[in-house]
Amino acid sequence: MVDKTREQMSEAAKKQLTEVAQEFLNNSAKMKDYQGPVLIFHCKDDQVVPVSNGKALFQALSSEHKKICLFDTGGHFAFLRNHEEYITTLNEFITRSIPSETIQELPQTEQNMSHTSSEMLQKFVLAVLFFAAGYGFSQVLSKQ
Repeated sequence: MVDKTREQMSEAAKKQLTEVAQEFLNNSAKMKDYQGPVLIFHCKDDQVVPVSNGKALFQALSSEHKKICLFDTGGHFAFLRNHEEYITTLNEFITRSIPSETIQELPQTEQNMSHTSSEMLQKFVLAVLFFAAGYGFSQVLSKQ
């Protein structure tokens, strides 16, 4: 009886969290106006925010520089289960998103970053991405 009640509560909490997340992350209307680069990561087995949400956001984007990366597994935490592909895809996207003239303008010391500096940059970018996800993409877009 206790296990059944716990399971029902868990299902109810998951349903409520999913509804809140869907409402909070409904940014399709704002996405059509955003023209900057966008990289969307999503797991097909995400039980909190359905993959259909990520696909809808991707379709709503009018930006010419957009990419969606879908993972088969990972739940709501794509980065944790798919770390290698996540980092590789993120690095490639950032490299393609930064205009070459911007890279040329960097001081020589920054252009030839050491491996350690590159790792620090990755961690910084990931921290910003996780902040944006936690803060809500709609809030980030509304600041534009």
